[in-house]
Amino acid sequence: MLKESAEKILRKLQGKITIISDRLLYRLSLIEETRGKELKARAETTTIRINMARITTYTLDTNISSEDKLVGTDAEDSNITKNYEMSDIATYIAAETLSHPVVFTGLLEASSDGEAASLGVPINGVYQNSAQLYIRVS
Repeated sequence: MLKESAEKILRKLQGKITIISDRLLYRLSLIEETRGKELKARAETTTIRINMARITTYTLDTNISSEDKLVGTDAEDSNITKNYEMSDIATYIAAETLSHPVVFTGLLEASSDGEAASLGVPINGVYQNSAQLYIRVS
């Protein structure tokens, strides 16, 4: 109770007393500093709430380029949020694909697109001729 009364008096006297003991001056400064931090924290919270956008409000980009960025989480760096360029993602996928090759089994043997078609290979389907792979285009 005494502490609360002293704080009220100090607030009322702020700027009105020219001679004040060191202890009281320190206490007055501490009260004002604490109030200032509380106000600043409230203002920062309000700003963050105003500036955050919903992802559904962004326009769609149908022209993807290698400089475009995606937002993701870096699992090797404390799961912090980072930007990733499309070119870096493409490089990563290419490297992973080369280190884990795709294996084709059960390919039909054909000497031409016509023969592959007669064997039932669809357009854009894969067939082989000896040790070579082919994609049927017609």
